[in-house]
Amino acid sequence: MYSKLKAHLKTLGPARQKVFASSASTSVGYLRKVMSTNGAIGPALAMRLESASSGSIRRWDLRPDDWHMIWPELVGTEGAPSIPDLAKVSEEGRAE
Repeated sequence: MYSKLKAHLKTLGPARQKVFASSASTSVGYLRKVMSTNGAIGPALAMRLESASSGSIRRWDLRPDDWHMIWPELVGTEGAPSIPDLAKVSEEGRAE
């Protein structure tokens, strides 16, 4: 779920990671914690990370199961993924 976020952070050195996280009003430590625990990134933070990454990380990358309900205006935009099939949602609440 966080492959694009991980990849983006790997392209940055420690100082630039800190600047990136700060520009999204968060910390590198928090991002690492969320990625390691597969925790949820809130909608507001997803939007800030999209902006801070100049769009290389999209909010639907960070919220693949419900992005279309949070931001319905993005449905059908270029690059937007298919809407998850609710019939295929696993017991953990994640689309398969």
